Amino acid sequence: MTLKRFGEKSGYTTAAISYWKSGRTEPRIADLEAALSVLGLELRIVESGTE
Repeated sequence: MTLKRFGEKSGYTTAAISYWKSGRTEPRIADLEAALSVLGLELRIVESGTE
């Protein structure tokens, strides 16, 4: 899923995803996991080529 599509589906703008309200320059994993859970998705780290 692209960042733009994720933003459209979750209601976040791409700027919000990139910066969040914490002022960080990258999203925190916990913030991303929370946003994904709203969509019924989960973050999984897999080896390249396995999914």
